[in-house]
Amino acid sequence: MMKHQNIIVFILAIALLVSGAQGVSHAQNLAANQIYAEAINSVVWINNTTDASQGSGVLIDKDKRFVVTNEHVTGSAKWVEVYFPVPDLDGILIQSRDYYETNYEFLERLGYATAGRVIAKDSIRDLAIVELTGLPATAREIPHNFNPLLPLTPALGGTVHILGNPGVLDLWRWTPGLYQGRDADELFINANVLGGHSGGPVLNAQGVLIGIITSSDDTVNAWAVRAEHIQTLLNTVQPIHALRIANNVGFTVTYWMKWSAADNWQQSTLQSGNSFYHWWRGAQVPFGFPQIRFDDTVGDGIITNIDYSLDTLPGYFGSNFRVHLTEGDAHPYHFGYDAFTGALDLYDDHVELPEDINRDGVVNMQDLTFLWRVLLNMADVNGDGLVTNADTLLVQAANVNGDEAIDIDDLLQVASWLGASELSAPSSPSQEPVAFTAADVQEWILQAKQFGTREPVYEKGIRALEQLLAMLQQVEAKPKETALLRNYPNPFNPETWVPYQLAAAADVTLTIYAVDGTLVRTLALGHRPAGLYQSKSRAAYWDGRNEFGEPVASGIYFYTLAAGDFSATGKMLVRK
Repeated sequence: MMKHQNIIVFILAIALLVSGAQGVSHAQNLAANQIYAEAINSVVWINNTTDASQGSGVLIDKDKRFVVTNEHVTGSAKWVEVYFPVPDLDGILIQSRDYYETNYEFLERLGYATAGRVIAKDSIRDLAIVELTGLPATAREIPHNFNPLLPLTPALGGTVHILGNPGVLDLWRWTPGLYQGRDADELFINANVLGGHSGGPVLNAQGVLIGIITSSDDTVNAWAVRAEHIQTLLNTVQPIHALRIANNVGFTVTYWMKWSAADNWQQSTLQSGNSFYHWWRGAQVPFGFPQIRFDDTVGDGIITNIDYSLDTLPGYFGSNFRVHLTEGDAHPYHFGYDAFTGALDLYDDHVELPEDINRDGVVNMQDLTFLWRVLLNMADVNGDGLVTNADTLLVQAANVNGDEAIDIDDLLQVASWLGASELSAPSSPSQEPVAFTAADVQEWILQAKQFGTREPVYEKGIRALEQLLAMLQQVEAKPKETALLRNYPNPFNPETWVPYQLAAAADVTLTIYAVDGTLVRTLALGHRPAGLYQSKSRAAYWDGRNEFGEPVASGIYFYTLAAGDFSATGKMLVRK
């Protein structure tokens, strides 16, 4: 396996993003070879460790990282392992099933293996949608058109192409088939389809998706769900925005609202104690909308029943929209998508990641911090010095996996979504430091490992915490003396990193000079705490440019690190 790993690392180092299809022995003619070459980087192997089953799938939406497969492939699992095909140095796909099964962590680091969350199922048509946590650079969305009126299927007896993972030993196989007709839900195909084909794509002669393999009778009869039914399932996971207005102000409220600039203002009257929903169906609400307006007979934006006006209060939930009525001051009556708390309750009910504790649209270290504070039973979860409804909402959101207990499993699920930038040490003093320590993370890891074998998402969470632990240990380490270390790489072209260590906190500056003493560049690194600054995420970085942004010429340069009373100089070589 080490030979394959070295080859893959070399491929990535030279950015050789090949299609991985030259010389494929399973294709029988040129047309099939071309279809295989263009489609195979859309096809995935799915390993369901929960139910000990495997199958195929295909990338249907690259932007959203959605894979479609069979419901019976995902089974009862909430999370599955998903693999993309890996090319070797010659562009030939590595098809050994054993290779993928035994190298998940290695392939995950390279991007070819990832965890996938099952987010939608259609048990009647045997379809499921899996949302991936990442994609390799080689991933390709399968060509598709879900218009049921567009004749994508071939003539009766025409050739179709089936891609999947039926082999006991090998994956990513091409299988020919003959189209035999269809009904409202399924395509009928003559092909040598095996169990591992389940969830794999059926393509027409143009390489366009026409179906998803669901079953066979182990002879030559196979069935595939028609591709247009995928859109029906996708519609259940696309954002559908629901704005609920709950009137708790003690009097009837008349208001107007609209979802886009093209809409007319729509009037509604709502009695106290009642709620009303407004809907927007679309991938995205236009910027600055919805807008809502409360008028009186004068039309100045003030509710005059008891002289109330609109006011806004800050909050944490950027995708929610709430309005608070306060007595007195007048305010403009148009409001965009923003976060507020209060009596007149407006919110956006679109699909969100449960791991996004504060619902700001991204899973990051802040979500992990909030969950940690909930586990410690801190009342002020958001750390703003107050205990408010915002803290209550964070506690409710901390039950990430929905099992009614907030525990280490929820923390692992959030950690599994942290990216590489979150798991490296802060590279600038402006980055917010984490609230917990290396000792805290070490305790989380010990708790997590007490439970033995877990689903892929939890295993990924443990690996993320181990990376976080290493980062925090580096940050918390305090050297005995301040020192300037040798830059790397050296010689270099065009960029290099200058590592150093601080025995005490100090304002740090790196100054670069030409061999004749001319100032080339000054890098103000800011105030840094004591610690090691050796990794690329923490060391001083020089992009090989002068103060005017121009690339410097080849030659010897000197760099001087100043930190408090400490100063030291090193030498480096630019070689082009």
